[in-house]
Amino acid sequence: MGMGPYAVVSIANYEDAPQTAARAITETGRPVGLVMWSGRHAWVMSGFESLGDPGQFPEFSVTGVRVQDPLYPHGSGQWGPSPAPNSLLSPEQLATQFVVREPRRWSSDLPAGYLLVLPQAEA
Repeated sequence: MGMGPYAVVSIANYEDAPQTAARAITETGRPVGLVMWSGRHAWVMSGFESLGDPGQFPEFSVTGVRVQDPLYPHGSGQWGPSPAPNSLLSPEQLATQFVVREPRRWSSDLPAGYLLVLPQAEA
């Protein structure tokens, strides 16, 4: 489909997950997959807002995340409503549905953590 290569990674700390995703978007110009609801669902992170540019500074802070949820407008009874397309969520808002995925919930060798489907640089 021309989207290029992606890799599934597990990030141990929540604070590092949006930063890792923002760096990948900056480096590749492509969206990031967010594995939501402890591994039961997925959203797309299409952009972000930050204090500092991840392309220029190793230290920066993600202040907002642009997301797309394919279940919109329905959401989940357990996890809450789906955000409207291209919603800008604060990291705190994202954290209500982007939670640790336990290894028992998904067959993989990845450790428990926040799962991202990261675009990789083309070879």
